[in-house]
Amino acid sequence: MNYKTIGFNIRDARRQKGWTQEQFAEKLGLSVSYIGLIERGVKLPKFETFIKMINLLDASADVILSRVTNIGYTIRTSEYLDKISKLPKAEQERIFEILEVLTRKSK
Repeated sequence: MNYKTIGFNIRDARRQKGWTQEQFAEKLGLSVSYIGLIERGVKLPKFETFIKMINLLDASADVILSRVTNIGYTIRTSEYLDKISKLPKAEQERIFEILEVLTRKSK
């Protein structure tokens, strides 16, 4: 299992909330150093702590584990499609052209 990926996803969700590690740690009742270890992928939180984290972050466990689980690629695809749909049409077309070239070469 890739601890760094899980830690990165937790850090990303925390940053999206606009919280520092200190604020996040305080809300969870944990030390800043422990949050740092998790976000760097040195440690995994206990299951109970993980649940508290995702509830506090209003994040789905699927999203936090998206690059670790098999279904994670489906979730990532959905996230990227959502991001692409919010771009101007010209940018969307450019991205789809790049994807077309990449997928054509991978066949």
